[in-house]
Amino acid sequence: ADIVLLQAYGLQGDVSTQYSIALEPDVQFKKKQAGYSGLAFGISQFAVFGTFSLIFYIGLRLMISGKLEFTDFFVALLSVMFSSFGAGQSGADFSAGRKGLEAAARLFELSDGITDDGDDPLSDRGSKPNIEGKVCFKNCEFAYPTRPTTKIYYKHGDRGGFSLDIDSRQSIAFTGRS
Repeated sequence: ADIVLLQAYGLQGDVSTQYSIALEPDVQFKKKQAGYSGLAFGISQFAVFGTFSLIFYIGLRLMISGKLEFTDFFVALLSVMFSSFGAGQSGADFSAGRKGLEAAARLFELSDGITDDGDDPLSDRGSKPNIEGKVCFKNCEFAYPTRPTTKIYYKHGDRGGFSLDIDSRQSIAFTGRS
């Protein structure tokens, strides 16, 4: 529903409550998932920075003892840095692929869902409801809940409120400025 309509009819609170209730199961799952993701991120960051600190410690010891030149140390440092960046990027690709597979599974679940009544809407077999009706509005008065003193449709003098008859199988549309 459009936010303007929700506000016009004063339904923001009801829709917000319904939306929060609908999201609650997913929120609990996301909280658990966030904890595991945070733990995995922390471990990966510890591994990266722990490796760097180990390289600097051993590299400095070897350079001080004269067993390693600075250029060799720098080449080893850059090799480890670029390989760790590549490993980090591959992890991000696996995560994106997993999310794509989960989304595809949800789409197939929705499209392959079982209908409650067993009727095929495209088939001539099965029960088809025969609905016929007429909608009538007679001398209706209307004001938006957010502006109750400003009447949109109202009775004035010999003029009644809003009246409209809609016959069965007839479509109508209200247009104009809101």
